[in-house]
Amino acid sequence: MPATVRISESARVGLRAVLIILAAVVLLIPVVVSTAQGASRLDYGRIESTEQLPKAMKELKIGLDSGGSVDIKTADVAEATVKLTGTGPRDSSANLEVDSRGETAEVDLQNSEKLENTQLTVTIPKSAAKDLALDFDGNYGRFDVTGDFAEINADTGGGTANVTGSAQKVRTTSDWGATYLDGEFGSVSAKTGVGAIEGENLTVSDRIDVVSSTGTVDLDFTNQAMPVGGIIAKTEEGSIEMRVPNLKLTSEELDEDFFYRINAKSNDGTVDLASDLEKFDVAKDPEEAKDKVLVPVSATADTGTVTVNQN
Repeated sequence: MPATVRISESARVGLRAVLIILAAVVLLIPVVVSTAQGASRLDYGRIESTEQLPKAMKELKIGLDSGGSVDIKTADVAEATVKLTGTGPRDSSANLEVDSRGETAEVDLQNSEKLENTQLTVTIPKSAAKDLALDFDGNYGRFDVTGDFAEINADTGGGTANVTGSAQKVRTTSDWGATYLDGEFGSVSAKTGVGAIEGENLTVSDRIDVVSSTGTVDLDFTNQAMPVGGIIAKTEEGSIEMRVPNLKLTSEELDEDFFYRINAKSNDGTVDLASDLEKFDVAKDPEEAKDKVLVPVSATADTGTVTVNQN
């Protein structure tokens, strides 16, 4: 018969005390951690910094690796500026840097991983914007441009691009995110992996080429210009809806004889080519096309509906 181990009353009391202390320590750990985190967050506050941009710049480059939003606009101001706002440690520097090399200005944000709700606001004098090329390289977030510029290039990685105004050349790329265009442009190239591409009030004088791997394409043109270099829209998975310039009205507006050559096709989906555009089908070769300026129009989808109308 095994021996019975007897614990004295004083030992039991001591053991209970140890267990109670251990339990209290375990319960206090999350409280201490939470308190520490709360204290750490109390050290956070609004971060602001403003820098002037060089007057002689003809190109503005902006890099934002950690994400955030960039808002570029024109205004009746004397000097170009960039303003940073965000949330971060109170004892940290905003680290907004402007570097100038010749006619190129570069805006960079050091230690940006410490910031939250990051926003860069760039204000350009209207008188200088028309000769300025914009180049944005971002990770994720928003890129908004409002105004008349010489050129706009934007790689948003994962985010939304909004361009409203005018430029001789616009190029946007995104792995995922929507692209919105509104205004008067020379040439346009917009590509996204996943996301919609929408253009309204488009006045394009040269060429427009938009591609979405997965997403819809919706383009609405005015009658004030004709994209003589062509209108190209392509999706792998997604519908295409296009309203091209009214041929008669635009020809009268520009005093030029234009003629469409339309290729509308879907491998898996319906194709709706407006009745007044059927004679411009690329499969046909009408006599009236001779001695006119041919404008190629291509709307092709692997999977999705294709609709082409004119204003």
